[in-house]
Formats: sequence, structure tokens, C-alpha cells
Amino acid sequence: MYLLDTDTVIYGLKGNEAVKQNLRLHIEDPMEMSIMTLVELYYGAHKSTKVASNLAKVNLWATCTWPR
Repeated sequence: MYLLDTDTVIYGLKGNEAVKQNLRLHIEDPMEMSIMTLVELYYGAHKSTKVASNLAKVNLWATCTWPR
């Protein structure tokens, strides 16, 4: 199982190719994120200039990885 940290998720959301490629390599492996990572992502989304867009992205990641 892979526990995704906040930086990994943020880089993935921003389209970082190295992160995206690594995530694709492990697409069949279980991936989770901690509640702290989820809180940090929501906090960052609410402080951003594109609140609605970033919240939608966080919600998509959250439903795909946490909770199962």
C-alpha cells in the first residue's frame, strides 16, 4: 500500500509528469492518503485564488483514495 503525502498529491494535481508517471506505474496498488493530507489539501484549496476548481480536484482525489 502507498500512503500519499500532500506534496505528491499537489504535484499530481498540477500535472507533474514524473509524479503522474510514477502513479500510473502503481495504478493497481492500493493508494491512500491520511486525514492530515486531506485537511491540508482542503485548507490549501480554500486559500487559493481558484477555490471552486481546486476543491473539485481535491474532492475527486479524496473519493478515489480515501476512504475505501
